[in-house]
Amino acid sequence: MRRTTLIETSAQRVAADLASKRVMRVSWKRFCEAYEEYIRWEAFVLWVRAIVEAQGGPPVSLLHVLRKRCAGFVEQGTMSREPRLLALRLHEWIQDRIFSYAKQEGWLDALHFYGVRSPRCEGAWAYGERCAREWKYKQRSTYPGFETWWRSAQNYNLFSKVTAARASYVVDTYVDWLAFAHWLRPLMGATLKSPTEVARELQRRCPDFASEQLTGRPKQESWQTFVKHIEDRFFSKVNQQRWLDYIREKADNHPRHIRTIAYSDRWLQERSCDRTVPYPPFPQWRQAADEFIEKLL
Repeated sequence: MRRTTLIETSAQRVAADLASKRVMRVSWKRFCEAYEEYIRWEAFVLWVRAIVEAQGGPPVSLLHVLRKRCAGFVEQGTMSREPRLLALRLHEWIQDRIFSYAKQEGWLDALHFYGVRSPRCEGAWAYGERCAREWKYKQRSTYPGFETWWRSAQNYNLFSKVTAARASYVVDTYVDWLAFAHWLRPLMGATLKSPTEVARELQRRCPDFASEQLTGRPKQESWQTFVKHIEDRFFSKVNQQRWLDYIREKADNHPRHIRTIAYSDRWLQERSCDRTVPYPPFPQWRQAADEFIEKLL
């Protein structure tokens, strides 16, 4: 396996930092809708590429689909028999035509950065490479339509008995728990008793976790204690199957989690300035985090 160079690592870090800033230019609801659509379009490109690689060029049936789904793409004269070049041009067409609004508003890069790193997109990549190999070795007279191919890609195993769809669901669940942990951050390391409503919500979600474990110790230690409890209580099977590190990595780079961290930091600053502000219920806090937008200077 080729090692990542220092230059590549640095470039990835810069791209991640840029994406984390640009994802804050739009609400989570709007970004999420585009995010879901973007992943499917990325998969569509991979489906097209797999067929072109197998056939040595786009067959008539594929051209028909492209004319119907991507009006004007075939006619603009940029079609190519080379799979990578065709995929690149189709990808550019999609960004310019389908996601032009995100480009104009300055968050297309974030859409691409997070979209291609999602488990469902990784499943489409892995399944697409498999199809290209199998179809090239044994050419077919017909190929599965995109919707059928997409379902198969989501049922493709990223790990042993772990489909892309399953991995995506677990990542989203882990991100939800991290948001809950961020909601509890003001109590971590504090010596004050938690509000009754907060203690009640913690008891409801984590009945075997004592709220006292969040206080009377350094904040980082309290955070680690609570996250470990979540992982042991709700993700033990994932840990046993040895893909918890994958979930942690994907959650750390999930666009909703990035937003939650930014909002949580701002919320902590505001709360430190005015402790009379009531502690919001978690659903209300989460909604505020989803709607939070960083104002551009």
